[in-house]
Amino acid sequence: MTVSTESGDVIIESAPERIVTLGNPAFENVVALGSHPVAASVTNIDKLPYLADYVGNEALDESLADIYAGQVNFERMLAVEPDLIIAPAWP
Repeated sequence: MTVSTESGDVIIESAPERIVTLGNPAFENVVALGSHPVAASVTNIDKLPYLADYVGNEALDESLADIYAGQVNFERMLAVEPDLIIAPAWP
C-alpha cells in the first residue's frame, strides 16, 4: 500500500503489527480501525470518554512524549520496536 503524505509517499509493504501513535487523532483513528497501538502519546484523555477502555493498558503511555511541547522521547519510542509510527505533520 502506498500512502501519500505531506512529506511524500510512504510504502507500507505488509500489515503493521506494532504501531506507535503520536497525538490524539492518530490514536483515535488506529483504535477505530481495530488496531491496538503498542505505545501512544495521548493528551486530555478525559475529553475522550469513548477511549476509556484503552486508558491504563499497555497501549497508552503518556510518558512516551509531550508532542505539544515538541519533545518526543525517541529512545523510548524506538524501544518498543514499532513497525509503523503515525504522527502529525510538523512544519
